[in-house]
Amino acid sequence: MGINYLLSIKTLFVLQILLFIFGTVLALRNKTNVRSLPLSIKIVISLSMTTAAFVIAFYGVKVTFFYSIFVFFGVMFSFIGDLTMASVIKLKNRLIGGMLFFAATHIFYIFAYVATMINSNIKIGMYVIISLVISIIVIIIYKMLFIKRNIKTNKVRIAAVLYGACISLMASFAFFLAFSLGGKWWITFISAMIFIISDFMIAISDILNIRIKNVGIWVWATYLAAQMGIVYAVILH
Repeated sequence: MGINYLLSIKTLFVLQILLFIFGTVLALRNKTNVRSLPLSIKIVISLSMTTAAFVIAFYGVKVTFFYSIFVFFGVMFSFIGDLTMASVIKLKNRLIGGMLFFAATHIFYIFAYVATMINSNIKIGMYVIISLVISIIVIIIYKMLFIKRNIKTNKVRIAAVLYGACISLMASFAFFLAFSLGGKWWITFISAMIFIISDFMIAISDILNIRIKNVGIWVWATYLAAQMGIVYAVILH
């Protein structure tokens, strides 16, 4: 890795941290009950993460190219998802649209983990079976949480159940990646779990309408930490 490459990654990393801190300060100074990072800061952070994933994929370590390229595609979809959730991209239902784009993100992350294991001659057959079983269990749990028998089932809640299965698959494969290869890949798994926490807070606040104090800040804190772990883990020694 060249000096310019590492300098670019470090610059983007520091920029993302500083932007989040600045956005949090602005959000906490907001006198209204809705405290969230300003839209412009969200967009810049998300775009910078996409840039970082691009630089790592095309200028980073060739040994982990397949991990990095799939993660880059995943981050691109998450950027579109961020724009959708912020209503910059106008869709009939922003929640369903956001879940759709982030589901694509997690699918590409799964490709990244699987490609890395296969490239390291890891047999993944049993991992696939276990991951599918876990996702089925998650579907059952999410159905109990989000779809009640005494109300008319709506599309958002069904989408949440399917999205929950998707992100659980991503986290499962992240665990098997770390379990098989160890080292820096444990950061990827921890980041995947933080991603689940971030999305669960969105589900609680936006779907179940349960109030969480400063939820907008907490969602972006966990979301940024998760994305940074997944994107930057590959360059750690």
